[in-house]
Amino acid sequence: MAEQSGKEPRYDVHCARPVQVYADRDMADMHLLRPIITNAFEAMAYPDTTRGVIDGRENVLSLDLDTTETMARLRLLNPQVIPPDILAKLQAEIPFCTTKKNQGGTGLGYASATLCARANGGSLTIDSDPKMGTVQTLRLPLYTGS
Repeated sequence: MAEQSGKEPRYDVHCARPVQVYADRDMADMHLLRPIITNAFEAMAYPDTTRGVIDGRENVLSLDLDTTETMARLRLLNPQVIPPDILAKLQAEIPFCTTKKNQGGTGLGYASATLCARANGGSLTIDSDPKMGTVQTLRLPLYTGS
């Protein structure tokens, strides 16, 4: 197991109001929310030489939830930077892409989360750069009660 960084990762949640989405609860929990949140926390807890951290930024995972007329949008921002070659594979939805092989990573979390988001009428995107860190954006349809 890799050595943990000196700063324990924390999270900060911003949500203007409660939101209900149209999604299969078990699928969304097991194959969508858990993988993307776990990946972010693990990247923050076990930084290695393949990733960079934005200097001076707190080791905090920020979760921001907002809505449009029809969609909920959850943005996960963390201070880790994904190397461009790995980011390109994630964006191309190439499975088995991981920087955590030494910690038991399979490289299936993001790929399965993307498929799960689509299966529930939504989308999942990821972007990373040295100035902002990594942002994952999950969009799911709002539940309208019908």
